[in-house]
Amino acid sequence: MKILVVSPYLYPQGSGVGRIASCVINELAAMNNHVVVVSSAKKNKVISINNLKIINRKPLFYFSNTPLRFRLFFDLTKIIKKNDFDFILAFSPVPYYADIAAIVSKISKIPYFLSYNTFDTRREKKFINFITFIHRNLIERFTFLRARRIFINSKYLFTANILAKCNKKLSYVTTGIDKQLFKPAMATKQDYILYVGPLNSGQYWKGVNYLVQAIKILSRQNINVQLKIVGSGNRVEYYQLRSKKLGIENVVEFLGYKSNEDLVYLYQNCKFLVLPSFDRAELVPTAITEAFACQKTVVSTKCAGIPYLVQDGIDGLLVEPKNSTALAVAITKLWNDEKLRQSLENNAFSKASSFSWNQMAQDIIKEIKSNLKI
Repeated sequence: MKILVVSPYLYPQGSGVGRIASCVINELAAMNNHVVVVSSAKKNKVISINNLKIINRKPLFYFSNTPLRFRLFFDLTKIIKKNDFDFILAFSPVPYYADIAAIVSKISKIPYFLSYNTFDTRREKKFINFITFIHRNLIERFTFLRARRIFINSKYLFTANILAKCNKKLSYVTTGIDKQLFKPAMATKQDYILYVGPLNSGQYWKGVNYLVQAIKILSRQNINVQLKIVGSGNRVEYYQLRSKKLGIENVVEFLGYKSNEDLVYLYQNCKFLVLPSFDRAELVPTAITEAFACQKTVVSTKCAGIPYLVQDGIDGLLVEPKNSTALAVAITKLWNDEKLRQSLENNAFSKASSFSWNQMAQDIIKEIKSNLKI
């Protein structure tokens, strides 16, 4: 099959949506499909590897975490004229790219499918919330209506109001993980806890502020917990200054962006992962699935889709969002209780056995072929 994939980001950009898109397109290409991908990047470039062609186009500017390229419509139209695609697969919830792909699919009369992973586009910042309200009601509604199927990898989305009118189009597909890369180590150091995620203003809801505040609470109690923070973005300096102001710069280390190979080592050698997200946008954090695959557990929050992935007291510990004190208590508990930690780790690793990018791609293709009656 010939597939046009449209995604605002590809890994290592774009956090979750970028990673999902990258892994799925690689699996689709490995299944002998001819895949052409249009995405954003800092520089214009084209990469061709066997059945996979990636066309990166530099956006004109970014609005929050959304890359905007006004020529995208013409880019897609030109590519479609040169190829006889069987369908278009777009990745969201980052606006614009999926919306333009939906418009182009209607004009070119090509079947359109959507991978969508957010519970709600509303945000706490009023101006961004206003813009997303307009987008949700005037543009995204068309994108949903245009999609023949909408693929989700969290069952939490079956309850989302934003998808209520197209609930019959929803198809649950398993989440993925690269098990050849993310796997347990024979021996680990286990002398630090780990945060992995973006450090930018567009994803402030990852809760890093609450995490560093929790470390401050532990410091006051003379509990010596070392925190390593992996991630890049426009708020790195802010979080560094925040840590310094709290007087915990000696126990908080900012490592910046790390390749998958380096990231695996960090997962394998940490005591556990901490992810204090507090927004409904959080669904299936890749950091949690990767940690689980490395036989590590997590301290996270009872937020959005996280409880659908992490069972409190079974394979991780969950606390109320935006509660640094509760976060500090859970970190202390898991830091000191080795027996509990090992029990959670074993259950987490067992759960990770069901995660597969290949299975996710197969689920998507199976649904699409059924819809197209191929």
